[in-house]
Amino acid sequence: MNQKIIEEYGTNRLLKQGAVLVTHPKEIIESFCNLKYCKEKEKIIIIPEKYKEIYNMIKRNKIDANAIARKQREPIQKILNILLLMEIEDYIEKLPDGRYKIKGDK
Repeated sequence: MNQKIIEEYGTNRLLKQGAVLVTHPKEIIESFCNLKYCKEKEKIIIIPEKYKEIYNMIKRNKIDANAIARKQREPIQKILNILLLMEIEDYIEKLPDGRYKIKGDK
Protein backbone atom coordinates (compact mmCIF):
# COMPACT_ATOMS: atom_id res chain seq x y z
CA MET A 1 0.00 0.00 0.00
CA ASN A 2 1.30 3.44 -0.73
CA GLN A 3 1.88 5.90 2.15
CA LYS A 4 -0.94 8.30 1.18
CA ILE A 5 -3.59 5.56 1.29
CA ILE A 6 -2.30 4.38 4.68
CA GLU A 7 -2.43 7.94 6.09
CA GLU A 8 -5.98 8.53 4.78
CA TYR A 9 -7.12 5.19 6.18
CA GLY A 10 -5.81 6.17 9.62
CA THR A 11 -7.56 9.53 9.55
CA ASN A 12 -10.85 8.04 8.39
CA ARG A 13 -10.63 5.37 11.08
CA LEU A 14 -10.15 8.06 13.73
CA LEU A 15 -13.18 9.96 12.43
CA LYS A 16 -15.28 6.80 12.55
CA GLN A 17 -14.21 6.32 16.16
CA GLY A 18 -15.51 9.77 17.06
CA ALA A 19 -12.52 12.04 16.57
CA VAL A 20 -13.40 15.73 16.57
CA LEU A 21 -11.92 18.36 14.29
CA VAL A 22 -10.19 21.06 16.34
CA THR A 23 -9.23 24.45 14.90
CA HIS A 24 -8.35 26.31 18.14
CA PRO A 25 -6.69 25.24 21.41
CA LYS A 26 -9.71 26.49 23.37
CA GLU A 27 -11.80 23.78 21.68
CA ILE A 28 -9.57 21.10 23.18
CA ILE A 29 -10.10 22.45 26.70
CA GLU A 30 -13.84 22.79 26.13
CA SER A 31 -14.03 19.21 24.91
CA PHE A 32 -12.48 17.96 28.16
CA CYS A 33 -15.44 19.41 30.04
CA ASN A 34 -17.69 17.12 28.02
CA LEU A 35 -15.78 14.13 29.39
CA LYS A 36 -15.93 12.64 32.86
CA TYR A 37 -12.57 14.19 33.79
CA CYS A 38 -14.07 17.59 34.72
CA LYS A 39 -15.75 17.84 38.10
CA GLU A 40 -19.43 18.47 37.49
CA LYS A 41 -18.57 19.88 34.08
CA GLU A 42 -16.89 22.99 35.47
CA LYS A 43 -16.41 25.58 32.79
CA ILE A 44 -12.80 26.38 32.09
CA ILE A 45 -12.34 30.00 31.09
CA ILE A 46 -9.17 31.19 29.43
CA ILE A 47 -8.78 34.92 29.91
CA PRO A 48 -6.55 36.73 27.40
CA GLU A 49 -3.53 38.36 29.03
CA LYS A 50 -4.75 41.86 28.07
CA TYR A 51 -7.90 41.36 30.23
CA LYS A 52 -6.48 39.47 33.22
CA GLU A 53 -5.85 42.37 35.58
CA ILE A 54 -9.30 43.89 35.11
CA TYR A 55 -10.96 40.46 35.12
CA ASN A 56 -9.35 39.67 38.48
CA MET A 57 -10.51 43.02 39.91
CA ILE A 58 -14.08 42.25 38.85
CA LYS A 59 -13.78 38.69 40.13
CA ARG A 60 -12.85 39.91 43.63
CA ASN A 61 -15.75 42.39 43.85
CA LYS A 62 -18.40 43.80 41.60
CA ILE A 63 -16.91 47.13 40.57
CA ASP A 64 -17.68 50.07 38.30
CA ALA A 65 -15.58 51.51 35.48
CA ASN A 66 -14.53 54.62 37.45
CA ALA A 67 -13.12 52.52 40.29
CA ILE A 68 -11.24 50.34 37.79
CA ALA A 69 -9.82 53.44 36.05
CA ARG A 70 -8.62 54.85 39.39
CA LYS A 71 -6.98 51.58 40.44
CA GLN A 72 -5.39 51.06 37.01
CA ARG A 73 -4.39 54.73 36.69
CA GLU A 74 -5.74 54.69 33.15
CA PRO A 75 -8.11 57.05 31.32
CA ILE A 76 -11.77 56.10 31.78
CA GLN A 77 -12.27 55.84 28.01
CA LYS A 78 -9.57 53.18 27.73
CA ILE A 79 -11.16 51.20 30.59
CA LEU A 80 -14.64 51.53 29.04
CA ASN A 81 -13.29 50.21 25.73
CA ILE A 82 -11.73 47.20 27.45
CA LEU A 83 -14.91 46.53 29.45
CA LEU A 84 -16.99 46.69 26.28
CA LEU A 85 -14.72 44.16 24.56
CA MET A 86 -14.87 41.91 27.62
CA GLU A 87 -18.69 42.11 27.53
CA ILE A 88 -18.82 41.33 23.82
CA GLU A 89 -16.52 38.34 24.35
CA ASP A 90 -18.79 37.11 27.21
CA TYR A 91 -16.28 37.36 30.06
CA ILE A 92 -18.25 39.93 32.08
CA GLU A 93 -21.63 41.57 32.23
CA LYS A 94 -22.76 45.03 33.27
CA LEU A 95 -25.28 45.28 36.09
CA PRO A 96 -28.13 47.84 36.15
CA ASP A 97 -26.28 49.85 38.83
CA GLY A 98 -23.26 50.31 36.51
CA ARG A 99 -20.99 47.80 38.19
CA TYR A 100 -19.54 44.79 36.39
CA LYS A 101 -19.51 41.14 37.37
CA ILE A 102 -18.06 37.96 35.95
CA LYS A 103 -20.43 36.35 33.46
CA GLY A 104 -22.36 33.55 35.16
CA ASP A 105 -21.58 34.64 38.75
CA LYS A 106 -24.41 35.52 41.09
